[in-house]
Amino acid sequence: MKKMKKVIIGVVGKKLSGKGTFGMFLRETCVGKHVVLMGFSDILRDTLRDWDIPETRHNLQRLAIFMNHEFGEGTLARAVKRRLVRIDADIVVIDGVRWLSDRDMLRKIRGCMMVYVTANISYRFDRRLAGQKTGEASVSREQFLIEEQAEPEQYIEEIGMSADATIENNGTPEEFRTKVQKFCEKFQLLGPVD
Repeated sequence: MKKMKKVIIGVVGKKLSGKGTFGMFLRETCVGKHVVLMGFSDILRDTLRDWDIPETRHNLQRLAIFMNHEFGEGTLARAVKRRLVRIDADIVVIDGVRWLSDRDMLRKIRGCMMVYVTANISYRFDRRLAGQKTGEASVSREQFLIEEQAEPEQYIEEIGMSADATIENNGTPEEFRTKVQKFCEKFQLLGPVD
């Protein structure tokens, strides 16, 4: 049997839309496939951790902006690409596509597709209140809306419009899991390795 060519799935979506959950459900669905989950923010988190700076959403956004302003547009995308090409997997799910340079870098990689995970603001804010992300349960709705306007968040809808698939996540986890399974079927990610 031939080894399956690596498939890279870039996941774009607003905060708390379910990007990470998409990856987890896809890994559970693609039994028998080696699925690796990573995020654009992994490099940012590693940097903040190395510098002993708290890993808050605000600090992640500031670091990404700093990198682009100081070292040129696409600095983060280039660093992520270096990690991506070294991964030995059947499927790599990379969440957190936020910049046009992220999208452009992924589109240049053979075997890459993009999925846009959407959820309305009420669902996303309720997830924030539920505290699914550490330290974020106490943020007000007003602050949540302000964060939506931060520079790294501004291109999400534009990037999402160019995605190969859109999955809405306004229901139960089981409904979302079913949608992820249908995505896997549609893009032939299931079954034996060729």
